[in-house]
Amino acid sequence: MNVKTGQTGRKLGAPSLVASNASRTTNYQTGRVPGGGKAPFAEMVEAYMAWAVLWGARGQGVRDLRSPAMRLLRWLEGQGLTVADLDRRVARSYRASLVEATTETTSTLSLRTVSGYLQAARRVGSWLVDTGVIPSNPFVKLKTPRVPKTVLRQVPKEAQMGRLLEALESWESEGSDPRRQGRRYLAHVMAELQYATGLRICEVAALEMSDIDLEKRLVTVRDGKAGRSRYAWLTEYAAGVLEVYLTQMRPLVLTAKQGHNSHLVFGAAHGSLGRVQNRWLEKVGQEVGVGITSHSFRHALGYHLLRSGCPLRHIQEILGHANIKDTEVYTKVDVPEVQQVIDTCHPRGIMSLGHGT
Repeated sequence: MNVKTGQTGRKLGAPSLVASNASRTTNYQTGRVPGGGKAPFAEMVEAYMAWAVLWGARGQGVRDLRSPAMRLLRWLEGQGLTVADLDRRVARSYRASLVEATTETTSTLSLRTVSGYLQAARRVGSWLVDTGVIPSNPFVKLKTPRVPKTVLRQVPKEAQMGRLLEALESWESEGSDPRRQGRRYLAHVMAELQYATGLRICEVAALEMSDIDLEKRLVTVRDGKAGRSRYAWLTEYAAGVLEVYLTQMRPLVLTAKQGHNSHLVFGAAHGSLGRVQNRWLEKVGQEVGVGITSHSFRHALGYHLLRSGCPLRHIQEILGHANIKDTEVYTKVDVPEVQQVIDTCHPRGIMSLGHGT
């Protein structure tokens, strides 16, 4: 019995897939093997992703596995190795290659990116152990770069967010073109939804009609980060905005193309929805002097809740953080703000030198 798959004698990923590809001439620009067939390692990655699904990965979490796994496999091929050659020495060499790697702009990869690739390699190692390709996972004890929690910068303050949302709501200002009015209206609805719930734009795109319970003001997120599911809560105002959209405006503002995805609340996939939303946020943000992207709503929600006295554990639940350390980033405040607090609240902060009063 295979404990991890729960199936007798089943090995995910045929051993033939680990054979060397060194004899095959490949073209990674097109992602194809000359003479037809799938891209290099494609079948192996598909088997790995199927294994991840058995372990509970879902939706975007599964799709996000492909690119980092392919990077590891291509690196191995470049070294004249196969996955069967993975050991601690090879794993350390891969880590070194990531640290020394550069992006298309010739800058080094960030510590966060390097850490992400190594975590992905650890998952691939677990799959290879489970399928019997290697005896142990060489990435388990490999140290990953420590990624410092960064202080949030340029998160809109409450008043700035209010100006932006009010400007988005003025969709009639787009003139007489109903299409532009409809697109700005959609941007307004999504902005209110994100600011109320902290949903990522990919989570917004994946929402189906059945995921929204207006009576309970509850949103079911079925395709969250790393495939995790959770609930999100609507404010009374956001629930009202969504009710008008779902019951009255949605058929009027969705285009025929979006109508093909009628099961989705906003009728579009993550990529196109995110691009359109960020264009509108940039346009309206410039009008009111607020720099913002769709992901800024999530950070703003966490930051504003903390400033209003919301307990950190509640913020963790609202944002769906698996680790409280991810929530603690909102406790990092700017130095000028700390200085203002000291001057205002300290018993001697407002005393004049030499007067004693």
